[in-house]
Amino acid sequence: EKLIEKMEAESLKRRKELTDRAENSRLGREMIIYCVFLILFTVATILPNDDPNLEGLNYAATRLFLQQDNGLLTSNSSFAGPKFIDVGSIEDIWGWLRGPFLHALYMTDWYSGSPWSVGDQGLIFGSNLVVGTASIRQKRVKSGSCIIPTQFMGSDKITDCIADYSPSVEDVSVFGPFYTDPDWAGAYSFSPAWPSFSSALRSYSGGAFALELPAASCSEAGQSIPCITKADRMLADLQGTGWVDAHTRVLLAEVTLYNPPINAFVMVQAVVELPATD
Repeated sequence: EKLIEKMEAESLKRRKELTDRAENSRLGREMIIYCVFLILFTVATILPNDDPNLEGLNYAATRLFLQQDNGLLTSNSSFAGPKFIDVGSIEDIWGWLRGPFLHALYMTDWYSGSPWSVGDQGLIFGSNLVVGTASIRQKRVKSGSCIIPTQFMGSDKITDCIADYSPSVEDVSVFGPFYTDPDWAGAYSFSPAWPSFSSALRSYSGGAFALELPAASCSEAGQSIPCITKADRMLADLQGTGWVDAHTRVLLAEVTLYNPPINAFVMVQAVVELPATD
């Protein structure tokens, strides 16, 4: 009996060793497959892409949203506004957003002003789809975040000092008129879900006060309306209620496009940084 028990114990031990060896082998194979995937993913996403079609798409999207005169796109004078590269004031920001930016985003006619066919609606340049929704977001800084020089203390013209942006003085408190339309009232509340981003001058942490513009199909009171009409109403309300003010330090307009013919994505980010008041 002892011999049988010993043989069973040795058999059990051998089976356990084989099971452990098989498990280690499986984990090793999975690790190798994961490493190969990681290498291929890194090569595909980080190494430069010299595809002339992708370069052309990048150039066209940049020119459309950031450089072109609106007059080249449409004869509709209600969408006239400054080019992004010529923005120099808060008034210019709203002029670009409500003019060239919105018309490029909700393109519905040719450069001559004639309407597109039904099949072209919801596209940019006839072949580029907007992925998700376009967004506009801002980062803000607290009041009293810097010190007024003593020689100006007591001046009626200098009542507050708002510093340049840094995470330590970022303002995440709710602001605004509190009576705006509920469809876009969230633009006055901070959301931590938005990712971080960078500009030519500095990096900005995650979270923002943000507005998502409507997608390709819009309705109001049960009736279908052009999305550009609703989007312009949203921006007009934010402009009229002072969404961008002295506390705003950066404004980012972002839209992602997908081009099916070349199976490529391109992201357009328009960043406007406002100087500190200190």
